[in-house]
Amino acid sequence: MSFAARRLNPAGPCVGLTGYLYERRHQFMMRQRRVPAVLLGLIVLAVLLAACGGGESSSDPQPPAATSEAPASDPAAAVAESEPPPVEAEQTLVEPEPPVADDPEVAEPESSETLGDAGVPDQLSFTLAAGWQTTFVDEGIKPDIALDASGTPGVAYMRKALDGWVRFASATDGWQVETVAECYFYGPIGLAFDPDAGPHVVWHDHQDSSFNLDKGDLAYGVHEDSAWVVEAAADAGHDGWDSTIAIGSGGVVRAAGVEPVQFGLENGVEYYERRDGTWVVQPSGSGPIPYEFNVSLALDGDGFPALTSFEAVDGDLVFASFDGSAWSMEIVASEGTVGMFSSLAFDAEGQPHISLFETAEATTGIIHYASRDADGGWTVEEIAELNDVELGMTGTRRNSAIAVDATGVPHVVLSDRSVLSYAVRGVDGWEVEELAQAGAAPLGQLVSFQLGADGTPHLSFFEVTSSGPLEGLVAYVTRGEVPSPAGVDYRSRLAPGESVESGLRASTVRSQRFEPRGHAARPMRDDSVG
Repeated sequence: MSFAARRLNPAGPCVGLTGYLYERRHQFMMRQRRVPAVLLGLIVLAVLLAACGGGESSSDPQPPAATSEAPASDPAAAVAESEPPPVEAEQTLVEPEPPVADDPEVAEPESSETLGDAGVPDQLSFTLAAGWQTTFVDEGIKPDIALDASGTPGVAYMRKALDGWVRFASATDGWQVETVAECYFYGPIGLAFDPDAGPHVVWHDHQDSSFNLDKGDLAYGVHEDSAWVVEAAADAGHDGWDSTIAIGSGGVVRAAGVEPVQFGLENGVEYYERRDGTWVVQPSGSGPIPYEFNVSLALDGDGFPALTSFEAVDGDLVFASFDGSAWSMEIVASEGTVGMFSSLAFDAEGQPHISLFETAEATTGIIHYASRDADGGWTVEEIAELNDVELGMTGTRRNSAIAVDATGVPHVVLSDRSVLSYAVRGVDGWEVEELAQAGAAPLGQLVSFQLGADGTPHLSFFEVTSSGPLEGLVAYVTRGEVPSPAGVDYRSRLAPGESVESGLRASTVRSQRFEPRGHAARPMRDDSVG
């Protein structure tokens, strides 16, 4: 299926919400014109008296209350973060419109301007193990980190609300913040750098202030000529959830996302490729699956895409690979409810490495590591337990991330609400270090991780400051010095000379081998449909 890209305003204005606010403002102004002149005079007099100290009672205007979101009960079978409930494909669901204060100020859509550091809070409350350093980036949630051609980190993150946004910050310019787009968005999101150019970001765009099955696509932003250019990877249905991105040779943009079964849609995991300004969107063969449990995309040694996803019906981890003409799928792990929130990476030899989550009890689970053995099967090892897991609307998303160093050794970062840990596969098992401990605010149960060419780890995650709606503070963490803008106190909350014990421990490796098995290969189509 081939679809021309729809060009959007770089600021991504939310047309439905803006129109709604404008109409309410217009109605308010018309009502005001009908108020008798005497009453208007009294109102003006009262305001003047209050301004001169004639009254003591006042209150700051409160922002509109956010729509509450209920958690799911069954993490394997239910959809924990469905904004609307499951519906038939022909239905259109309209979310409740937010309350609007009298005479609201209707803001013009922001351009792609640099926001800078002024007024940004830096109250990170977690503590770090000795040898690690942190930088506060910005308010926001669900960050994704990537390294540019020079090895400098950049972070993309978002605010999920009717007046939400996607932002980008790079250590190159002292973590100056740029707005990529503004509207009603959903994350997690994906970030990648073109070796010859700048950052590329993908996310899900609802494309309106109300939910509509006929709208909603994977949105794509690229930094070109000192500005962000945003477009939609237009496709039928309401898709592009749990989006992720990778840049192939020649700067070919590849992405993946979910067309959710909750909305009566059947494609499940979809693969995107941007060719000469046109998006090609293709089902990977997963069949109907829910969003929420993540899709991970990586390129193998030949530059072909591969995906991992969670098959919710049987509770399995699925690995899908493309050989240039067809997709093939195989089960990586199937014992228990295993495979949620997977992360995929390839080593220099083109071999896949996967981190994944297995649910245990309501608030606990296990992070596993899976690798392909010499016979083509899969070996799955336990890395560590997570003991403070919260699933649901504002719960865990990408609770582990994997990277492979130049020697082929896998490194995994994992997180629950209380502890973020760093694990390295040693000769006799996994060595796990407690890297960060939550303070006054819980951790966001989402972590993004990259290894530099010199083996330096680069991480990004967020603290939760509100769960309804989900809001937080984005942090960047590395071992050693961090790139920080001069004159700004970007620091951890450790007192001078204070440290947290590293907690380095070796895990007992419990492995299980799975024979290769899976689904029939599916050809990659590039046919045009009306």
